[in-house]
Amino acid sequence: MAERLDKILKNLQKINFGSKWITIPFLALIFYYIFAYFKNNIADLQEQEFHFQVSKLLIPGLLIWAAMLLNAFVYHQIIAGLDSRAKLGPNIRIWFYSYLGRFFPGKVGLVASRVVLHKQHNISGRIALFAFYLETLISAITTLFIYLFSTIVFDYPFLQNYRVFSWILMVICLLAVHPRFIRYQLSLLMKLKGETQKLDYNLNFMTLLSIFILRIVIWGLLGLSFYYTIIAFIQIPFHYYPYLTGIFALGNIIGLLAVFAPSGLGVLEGILLLGLKYIVPDGIAVVISIAVRIVKVIAELSIIFIVYGIVKLYHLENSKIVTDTGKK
Repeated sequence: MAERLDKILKNLQKINFGSKWITIPFLALIFYYIFAYFKNNIADLQEQEFHFQVSKLLIPGLLIWAAMLLNAFVYHQIIAGLDSRAKLGPNIRIWFYSYLGRFFPGKVGLVASRVVLHKQHNISGRIALFAFYLETLISAITTLFIYLFSTIVFDYPFLQNYRVFSWILMVICLLAVHPRFIRYQLSLLMKLKGETQKLDYNLNFMTLLSIFILRIVIWGLLGLSFYYTIIAFIQIPFHYYPYLTGIFALGNIIGLLAVFAPSGLGVLEGILLLGLKYIVPDGIAVVISIAVRIVKVIAELSIIFIVYGIVKLYHLENSKIVTDTGKK
């Protein structure tokens, strides 16, 4: 079984998901759809009065900064739960540095950079891989939770008779972060890798629940950022906020899982466009979906370079304060 799995993995590794022959047609198709949609609904922009204010985009950017800082802390909690030797400072730096890998197709750069950087701090590559898996898994679970919550809070007429299923699925989402469920998945991953050594970790239910709650807060901040980006163009009621958070979370996680799209480019815009068409005119929905991408990229890159500048300015790579236990 292990030999067969190794053969399959080797064949998969030969597939270049980041190949331009795959990525370029994929992105071209997405943006053709968005452009065609915009062209067919440009009349909405001519008929609709809206006032764009660049200054209002500062708030979305700051909210993205806050979400990324909190995300880095969540990543530290996952790593520290898998290996008690992991320290806060290096983990946060690694998370920010590796984030640049999201801007390349295939997501390989993100994972590979984490493996390399963690090994420099005596954390095995296996731990880095497991942490990436858990981070993605919990992000996906909380995305579903947020979206289900939005179907309860937001008045979807076509879901009136199915809200009980939303409650049931939300409970299942909470159960999905139970240590037994996580332990089973990690054990299965180790078996697939042909490893027999047991993984010793400290991810108890309270730790996993706190990670789950923090991920909800992160999506809440990003949803608020999305809302403030929209009202920079057109005023909408705040009661749309849960719905907007749900579709923004959905667009981000699908963009992360779409290996062909660097940083979910085109995928996020498409999901937001489909969600926005129910609350704003179609033409403005296209403009907003593109504006969200621009604000998101500027905010992400700026805080990464700020973190990098602070680390270099204060020589934090070799700081004993963040790597030793109590010694200065």
